[in-house]
Order: sequence, then structure tokens, then C-alpha cells
Amino acid sequence: MVSFKKQNPKTFHSKDIKIRDTKLCQALKNKTRDLLITGILLFFGAVLLIYFDRTQKEIFFSYGAIILVGIAIYQFYLVKIRYKNITIHPDFQALLRYDEPEKIILQFEKEIQAKKRLYEESGYSVLPNYIVIDKIYRYHVLYKAEIVWVYLLRTKHSVNFIPTGSTYEVIINVNDGRTFQVKCSREEESKELMEAIAKIAPFAIFGYSDELKAYWQTNPVGFINEVYFRQREYHKQQNKSDEQQSSLKKNKD
Repeated sequence: MVSFKKQNPKTFHSKDIKIRDTKLCQALKNKTRDLLITGILLFFGAVLLIYFDRTQKEIFFSYGAIILVGIAIYQFYLVKIRYKNITIHPDFQALLRYDEPEKIILQFEKEIQAKKRLYEESGYSVLPNYIVIDKIYRYHVLYKAEIVWVYLLRTKHSVNFIPTGSTYEVIINVNDGRTFQVKCSREEESKELMEAIAKIAPFAIFGYSDELKAYWQTNPVGFINEVYFRQREYHKQQNKSDEQQSSLKKNKD
């Protein structure tokens, strides 16, 4: 597993964006609310275990209650600090790694409001410049420039050596070492998702091999730098193509 140095939360201030009114922050607040509900359920679960401990006289019920209360308290703490300042949410902080985070957030806000999707299924969507992965407690927003390596993982299942089917996941590795797994209901869906990602990040590496896996695990920095070089070359070609088209248009006029 690739490990990178953990950074302290960054503060974010903007004169042009009302942070709490953005779709991104509203989604993160909803995830924080889900965390609160889970904490409440854990607390009541602890109360139930204490009741069983008194009636059944089994000490492991008490241990279980202590663990649940500890987890619930930690979740209440996260809820408190995130409601106070939603920008410290890790999914928001991930967008602050860029030189112009305000520009990134504004662009995402426009795309999410425009409802223009290159591809969308339950739990995820591909926008013109972003991938959104919507999970139970998290709302991951991946900017296209951070996508490094994407491949399809197919897992075959069987019972008593009798095949029962396969599950499909699209694995997305990004340039800070994080790995995201997007579950797909069928093979066609996973291929369509990868095609949509290839449209917004054609410079990324697609497909799996043991050599790529070893390269990613042993030299992630080299892997990322190679993709960064591919990205720069891609943008150079795009700019050159745009200049040629602009020149042809002027000549016609």
C-alpha cells in the first residue's frame, strides 16, 4: 500500500463563494448527518448491551458496550467539528491540495448544478472534469488531473467449485496515493465507466498488469511523475491543435 505524509487541515476562505451554500458542502453536511445518526444508534446499542450484561451476567457485554460508547463519542466529536466548519471535512480538504482551490471548487459547483454527466449510475457519476463517488459517509470528488491509474477488477465467485457469477470493480488510483473502488453491477457498466474516465483523463494509465502493480507499489512517485509528463504532453498537443484551428479560422475569415 502506498503511504504519503499526512498533512494538517488547511483553512479555506473565499470572497466569491458562500461555502455553506455550495452543493459540495451540502452533500458533506448530509454525510455528517449520517455519521450523527450512526453515533446515536451505536449509543443505543451500548445501552442494550448494558441491559444484557445485567440480565445475562456476561462480562463481554460490558466490554462491547464500552467499545460502542467510545466509537459513538468519537463520531459525535467529528460531527461537532464538521458542523462548526465543514471545510475541515477530509473530502473538502482533498480539493485544497491544488494551487487554485477556489477555481477548482467553483468549476465543480458549476458542473454539478448544470447536471451535465458523461456517465452516471447509482453511487457515482462522471462530470466533464470530475468524478464523484457517493458513499454512505463520504462524498469523494476527484479532479481529472489527479487520476493516475485506472483498471477493471473482476472477481469470480463459486460455491463448491460451481461458478455463481462475477463482481466488477473499477479501481481508481490518484496522485496522493489514495485508491478508490467503484462497484459496478455488470461488466458492460464497468467498461462504460472506464470509457467515460478515459474521456476526461486520457493521459492516465488504463489497464492492469503485474508490472504496473509492482511499479505502483515500489515506486509510486516515479509512476505519478510519468503520468504527469503524459499529462503535460497531452495539454501541449491540445494547445497546438487549438492554435492550428484558430489559425485556419482566421484564414477563412
